[in-house]
Order: sequence, then C-alpha cells, then structure tokens
Amino acid sequence: MEQMILDRMKLQQEQLYRLKALAMEGHVVLAAKYYSALDFLVFSRRLKQNGISHQVLNIRGLLKDKLAEDAILNAFEEGNWIYMGLYDDKFMGKAYIQGMVSPLDTLLKIQKKIEKPVFIFPIGVVYRNTLEKEDPTFFDIIFGYADNPGFVRKVLIFLKYNKNSVLNISDPINLAQFVKSSSVYQSQDIANTIIKSIDDEKRVCIGPIVKPKQEIKQKVLNDKKVIEIIEQFAKDNPKALAKAKKEASKYFDEIAADYSPFYAELFRKFLTWLWGKIFEKIYLNPSELEVVKEAAKKAAIIYVPSHRSHLDYLVLNYMLYVNMLHSPRIAAGVNLLFWPMGTLFRKAGAFFIRRAFKGAKLYTAVFTSYVKMLIQEGYPIEFFLEGGRSRTGKLVNPKSGLLTLILQAYLEDNTKDIAFVPISITYDKVLEDEGYIQELKGREKEKESALQLIKAVRFVNKKYGNVYIRFASPIFLSDFIKGKSDQDISETAQDLANIIATQINNITTVTPLSLISAAILSRFKKGFKLQDLSESLNFYLDYLKSKDISISNLLFDVKRAVDHTVTLLKQWRIVVNMGDMTGEFYGILEEYRMVLEYYKNTFVHHILPCSLTCLSLIAKIPDNLNKSNLIEMLKPDLVFLKSILQNEFVLYKGDEENWIWETFKFLEKNHCIGFDPKGTVLLKPEGKDIIPLFTRPICGIIENYWIVSKEAIRLFEEKGRISRIIPKNVSKMIEHYMKLGLIDYPEAINQFTISNAVSLFNNIGKSKQNFLLELAEHADIYSLSKNIEKFLKASA
Repeated sequence: MEQMILDRMKLQQEQLYRLKALAMEGHVVLAAKYYSALDFLVFSRRLKQNGISHQVLNIRGLLKDKLAEDAILNAFEEGNWIYMGLYDDKFMGKAYIQGMVSPLDTLLKIQKKIEKPVFIFPIGVVYRNTLEKEDPTFFDIIFGYADNPGFVRKVLIFLKYNKNSVLNISDPINLAQFVKSSSVYQSQDIANTIIKSIDDEKRVCIGPIVKPKQEIKQKVLNDKKVIEIIEQFAKDNPKALAKAKKEASKYFDEIAADYSPFYAELFRKFLTWLWGKIFEKIYLNPSELEVVKEAAKKAAIIYVPSHRSHLDYLVLNYMLYVNMLHSPRIAAGVNLLFWPMGTLFRKAGAFFIRRAFKGAKLYTAVFTSYVKMLIQEGYPIEFFLEGGRSRTGKLVNPKSGLLTLILQAYLEDNTKDIAFVPISITYDKVLEDEGYIQELKGREKEKESALQLIKAVRFVNKKYGNVYIRFASPIFLSDFIKGKSDQDISETAQDLANIIATQINNITTVTPLSLISAAILSRFKKGFKLQDLSESLNFYLDYLKSKDISISNLLFDVKRAVDHTVTLLKQWRIVVNMGDMTGEFYGILEEYRMVLEYYKNTFVHHILPCSLTCLSLIAKIPDNLNKSNLIEMLKPDLVFLKSILQNEFVLYKGDEENWIWETFKFLEKNHCIGFDPKGTVLLKPEGKDIIPLFTRPICGIIENYWIVSKEAIRLFEEKGRISRIIPKNVSKMIEHYMKLGLIDYPEAINQFTISNAVSLFNNIGKSKQNFLLELAEHADIYSLSKNIEKFLKASA
C-alpha cells in the first residue's frame, strides 16, 4: 500500500539527474520551507526507489548532539545526505532564546572548513488540488494554512491528493560560492533564496493565491479605463450611469473564467480515457517544458499555440496539467458558449472573447482590464494567434488584435514581465479534416452546438495516430520592446505576432502523412508504387535533416513509415490497391485529393525557400542562367513570389541570397543540377524527378492567385479601370476554367486561399505592409498575371 501511494507522487527525472550529478561533486542538503516529518519520509523513500543509495538523515537528530557541527561533518564524510526545514518550530524558539546557532549558520561554518562544496537543494511537495486562498477559512485557522498545514491536515491532504502531487527539487545553492560573499546576512540571504525558489516552483504548479471572484470583478470594473468609458456613456445622467455599470457587469460575467480544480480533475480523467481511445501517443519534449517552467518563475506566461483542431486546447492543457503546470486561462470564442460545454470550459479555465468588437468601447475596456488583471495576478494565459482554426493545413497568418491589448496592458503597468511561448501542435490525422474539406469547397461552417457534440461521439471509435507538441523558447516582452519605444503599438504587436508565428512554423513536426501527401500530389497524378514513394520521401527527408527540422519518429524508418501510412490511406479510402503486372500499384481517388492537399500544407512552409528558388531556377534556365549571375537573375523572382504569397506565409525581406545558395547546395548534392565549363547551369535528369517535389507543392497555392489575376483583368477590360474584385465572381471563373481544363491543381483551389488572393489584389499599392509596394511596381495587371503564369508553366 505504501509503495503504491508513493509511486503516484511524481519525481521529475530531469531534477533527479541533476541531483545525482552534483552529489558526485559535493555534499547534499535537502531544504524544505517548513519542517515536516511526513515530507522527510516521502522524499527519503522516493529517492531510494529511484536508485539513490545515500541515506537521508534528519537534521533534527544531528542538532541534538552538543557537537552538532562535528555530527554533520561526520554525516557528510560517510556519504549521507541531510534533510532540514528552514522554519522548524522545535528549534526556532531555542535559537532565539538560548542563542543557539541556526542550521544554516552551522552549514556555513562547515563549508568554510572543507573544500568540497555543500549543495542545498530547495525541495517541496506540491499538491495540485490544494489552491491557496487569500481569505483564511475557519478550517485554515484550526488545521493550519494551505502553505503550512497542521499535522492532521497534512496527513489528510497526503491521503486524498497524493495522485496529484509532485516532489519538486529546485536548482541548488552552492555554499562554497556563498561563503565568498562579504554579506553579514549570509544565512538570511540563503534562506530567502531557498524560500523564493520553493514558492516559485509551487506557483508554477498551483497558480497564484486565489482571490474571491467578487473581488476580481470589482478590480476589473474599477479599472481607470472602464470607469472613464462608463462616465462618457453616463454624461451626468444617473440612469445612464446605472445602465452602463450594469452593462459592464454583464460583460464581465460573459468574459470571466471560473476555474475549479474539481472540474479540471474531471477533465483530466475524461481526457485520459479519450486520448487512449483515439490517439496512439502524445509526444512532448520534457526539456522544452523545463524551459517553460523556468520562464514561469520569472514572468507571466502566455501560451500561443497553432490552431488546427478544437482538440488543440484540450490536448495542450491536458499535457500541461499532467506535467504539473497550472492550467492557463484560455481565450475561447463565444461560439463555444453553448450548453453544456460553455459552463464546463469556463470551469476548466476558459474566458470568452467575441470574434469582433471594434467600436464596442465598453466591452473592449472590460475585456482589456480582465486580461490585465490575469497578467498582474500571475495567471498563465493561452490564446490562438490565428484567430480561428486553419482550414487549409497551413498556419493562418497571425492576427495582432489581442496582442495589441496585452501590449497596452503591459505598457500601462509593466511591474511583471510577460513571456510568450510559441507552441506547435501537429496531428497525424486531424479530427475535423472531412468537415474542413467541405468548407474549402464552399459549404457553410456548421455552428458549434450540443447536437454537434453528440454527433462527434462517432469519432471515438477511430484512431487518429500520434500528436506532437513542441515548445519554442519563450519570448520575454521586456526584451522584445527594447528599442521600439518610437514604434506604433499596433506595428509592434504585428512584429511580435510575426515572430511568434515564425517560431511556431520552425518547430512544427513533419509527419509521414504530410510528406506522402506532398509526394503523391507532386509526382504521382494517377497512382504510385511503394518503392517510388519511399524514394520521394528520402529526398524530402534529406532536405529537412539538413535544416534540422523536427520529424516524426516513424520517419526514421522510411519503409515502415510508407507501409504504415499507405495502410491508413487505404482504411480511410483515399487510395486503393489497383495492382498491375509488376506488383502493387495504388490509385488515388480523385474526390480525396483535397485531403492530401490539406496534409501537404502542414509542412510546406519548411520547404518554401527551396520551392520558390527552384521555381525561379526552372523559369530562368532557358535564359542561360550562369553561376556568375545567379543572384542577379533569381533574386527579383524571389522578391516577386514572396510578394504574391505574403497573405499565405510570414515572410521577411533580405534573406533571398541565403535561400539561393542553400538551395543550390542541396540541388548539387543530389545531382539535380550541374555547370558546364562556362558556368552555365544545367538541369540533370535526376533534377527532372526531384525538383517537382519542391515546386509543385507551392504551385497549387500560386494557381489561386493566377485565377484572381485573370478576374482582375476581366474587370479592367469590362470597366476600363482597376476595380474591386468580388470573391463570388472568382468562383464563377473557377467553374469556367475547370470545364476548360485550364486548372492544373484543382485540389488546391479553395475559398480561403482565393479570399487571401482577392485581399492581396484589392490592396496593391494601398498599404505599406510587407511587400505590397514592391508588387505595385510590376506596372500593370497584365504583366503581373503573366509573371505568375510564367512560374506555373515552368513547373507544369
């Protein structure tokens, strides 16, 4: 029974490795904030279970000895470790009244006599479900506060919550370094450092001290900006004042989370069951999570994940929860406020945001005040930079609205730093992909509802492969805004949004399905053999590995990855085994090519530099492209292509030359190109097979822009001037071009990319954003369209 209970209490392996490593270099002291016989027992037993052979001695027993200093020295020499509590009722009185030397002072004296360092590791047992409240209850007064419970409460907490506990071992204090300081308050400085370390670890896990909801509401509604807006509405009219206050109160109730540890634990149990049913495994890098935990000790954490599925917030918050990080307050759309999920999400930590609230001054003020309160109190926050879920597989270009509000809140009161954590969540198969395909074809999005939830039960009987969660290095706002004081706040927010989006893209894991989808759509229009597919994957992997891009574990064995993924594609009825005289041959069902397009898009950003450079290369080879004029010939094309694709990807100016040299290095290595004695670039036979793997995945996206350019020309010829393009008219042109067989990549034509293209053409020359001015320099709409078509023809 004891073994079973102790096994439930998590001991983090990274902390254990550090403890073992430093134990070989010096003596070890485990220092708790408060002395606890139970904690001493728990740590001693759990360390022994994890292969620690050193005996852990209680400092109380050593301090009883009149020669306490010698007793501790002997313990160290025998290889024993020592446990102590900084606040120990048994000795604090004696130390004060009788002038007894404190345990820390004793350890400092010992350190001055020995060469080997003494490492003091701050430790603590954290029970996640025991939130600390600002206002003490009668129970707290009788049985001890949550921070330092009495014996009875301690035992009850241990018995009830041991499954939801973690044994924290923080970064050690090296006494050998401390004794070199000239401070006369050495022991107090050490105690303060230990206490801060223990408290920081606890806050990361259980969150800030909980205030009553009414106090939070009062703080939000009494914000200076909220009061200012209310007074503007009131205009010295008591009735209008009351109405505005009532409206503000209603907004708070609509927005605010109502986190409950009980509901959070309920979600954990349900999701543990659900993930076991639908996923093979959820991958997460523990070392990346450790970096996040360290950042959470210094700043308010804001998690910014990619958004491809409604499961994103569930799977991410589940993994944070089971890894003992406090559940973030999640910015959820008001579309999720349907019964019963609205209440459940609110209890699990969601706060709700309207899709648009431009012009709603009072709502904006209340919402901004609420976000500011979360940051000031130290609550972690989570929101999706893309606004909504990606329907195309690519990361949607970031929206900066909520970031602007956060920046404003920080600049008004920057007493606490903010750390943004970009996160990529990638699925082998996305739960909603079939629905997305229908939306891409033009069907209206189905509204979230209880009925939709009931329909979703059918998904529980299917397997969706693995999930891959990656965390980029946190971006600290205090560092980011240095040197940007003269910049407009919305411009700063957009810069930050672009950097976060770039970081998310950089860490996105490449799955077997994404590579196989790209290979099928690029090389195998009608069908493929497994060997040919494996060959294509090897070219992709060679490029990805050269860029140190994260790939699924399954891709380390290409044959196994291909066999496994093609088996899934057969089960999903996307491909069929047609067979031929030479063996297995797989055909692609035409109506499912759009599904492959979706998964291809989940990784296409990784090969974009190579894709665009290769497009320019094959377009320029007939023009006697030479080693001496590569940059001169190819760079203008890259700038143009970036200009066209600025609504599809986060792109930056100035990296074109690097793209060119790195792509040529890759192509030469794989015998795709060569040079004649005069330096003229030659396309080799291998290049005719490999280069399309990189150009065609992007051509489908570019074809949407070519179609919109044709609509722009039609309008110009009809009206004699550049006119605003209407997406509905583009749809008619698509139907016409489909009938004529003018579209090479029908699976890539969709209303979302068309909408991006329409936005681009409607804004040419009207904005200084990104590449729009460069695009305007391409004279007229005819040359613009012809330039786009040039690249499509080159890759055909």
